[in-house]
Amino acid sequence: YDVILDQTLFFPEEGGQTCDQGTLNDVKVHDVQIIDQEIHHYVNDPLKGKIIGKIDFKHRYNNMQNHSGEHVLSGLVKSMFGFDNSGFHLSLNEITTDYSGFLNTKQLEKLEKRANEVILENHPIHCFYPEDTSLYNYRSKKEINEALRLVEIEGIDCCACCAPHVRSTSEIGLIKILKAIKHKQGVRIWFICGYRAYQDYHQKHLQAMHISQKLSLPSDDLTHGIDRLINENNDLKQEISKLKKQSIDLQIQSLSLLHILAPHPSAWDTSADSNSARNTLPLQASLLSYYPTADSKASDGEGHNAPEHKHCFRAGNCKDLNGWLPE
Repeated sequence: YDVILDQTLFFPEEGGQTCDQGTLNDVKVHDVQIIDQEIHHYVNDPLKGKIIGKIDFKHRYNNMQNHSGEHVLSGLVKSMFGFDNSGFHLSLNEITTDYSGFLNTKQLEKLEKRANEVILENHPIHCFYPEDTSLYNYRSKKEINEALRLVEIEGIDCCACCAPHVRSTSEIGLIKILKAIKHKQGVRIWFICGYRAYQDYHQKHLQAMHISQKLSLPSDDLTHGIDRLINENNDLKQEISKLKKQSIDLQIQSLSLLHILAPHPSAWDTSADSNSARNTLPLQASLLSYYPTADSKASDGEGHNAPEHKHCFRAGNCKDLNGWLPE
């Protein structure tokens, strides 16, 4: 159901941020949009009689902290580096802001440090409709042809904005830049403020303590400890690879010592016992000549006779018995 009221405190999805959450007559409002200057509340059940709206202020205040934090960042980026804000997105899952020029790691660290100093300095934040807009040097991503609402952070920023904001920078609590990437001709920054920043820190602190306990590393020096473990692991991998190669080389060397060639066909006896013995020899054997009887003379086919043993094998790398090995 699409509900339009004669007055409302619900902020619609506008200015790059999500809409307010809450209820109308205890029916959940799942979306709020502004269409042709009218606020549309979307609910799943019909409403009757006098409408009582309730705002989820925890959700709104979360948005207020983060949106005011974006104004601090954008004002500082303009004054410190000369870049304009070109985009802003505030959702339940992430917050991003875009700028017209690129900021490297050191510049981002400098920006974050100064932003948190501004929070501690407790600058007032004013939201108002000026009578004469020409008196203000304000930021705006688009031309505005209607009543102009300005949000001013004294000494830091002045921007055209329709969203709710906190009353001073101290209410922002904390600004933390999470990451940044090149975006178009400039940079896109992921950041969080206030309670979201606390939740992020709390989660990462628990993870750090868990890693510290699991790896027996000091919690205040995890990076160096993990680097050391990674290097030790890489060294062990190289050692294992080296030992595997040595093991394969030894197996190859041991096989090369057993040059037993296939038996000479003319030496085979036709008896059952002799056939049985012949069949048990490996197909890949390197036996030169095999004679199953003591009365037979073994020869390697090159005129060299074997000593008189019941079973003799010719082994290429063996010097015992002039190259002949008894079975």
